[in-house]
Amino acid sequence: MSTEEVCADDGSLLLRDECHKSYIKHKGVIGIGYRKNGASIDCYFKKRSSRKGYYPEMYEPAVVGHVNSLDDCNYKSAFLRELYEELGVKIREKDITFLKEIDYEDDFENLKIGIFLFELKGEPTLNNEATEGDFYTLDDIYDLASKGCINLAPYTYPALYAFEEFIY
Repeated sequence: MSTEEVCADDGSLLLRDECHKSYIKHKGVIGIGYRKNGASIDCYFKKRSSRKGYYPEMYEPAVVGHVNSLDDCNYKSAFLRELYEELGVKIREKDITFLKEIDYEDDFENLKIGIFLFELKGEPTLNNEATEGDFYTLDDIYDLASKGCINLAPYTYPALYAFEEFIY
């Protein structure tokens, strides 16, 4: 049972498990980490641990998390906190780009997600929530997913669409 207080869409603080159990809309963040590789852009994806309650062993973008009470219900603060917790990376606010806010719903989550873009320099250090990570072109990640070689967590797709809208 999680005792983490997350920010509901209305700005109130609720336990994360309560939001999931009662399907209450709450806030989350996704960060697309990229690096330039010649003429192409590679994005960092990580494989979720088998111990994760939702979407174990599925691939997701570099940063995925909830906006919680430590963040004063602020997307940017949550993103920077999650970036450090999940990848051991610290960057300045001016080095991130807010792409958009989306509504996302599936069988487990009812979220309002802030999607960010950032250049990932060097190799990140994964925490225990992920087992591996690497850089892929978008074509490669879509190809691997379509062939069943990897499974993408479902919230990955709208984040990638936001990224594609931004870069194309």
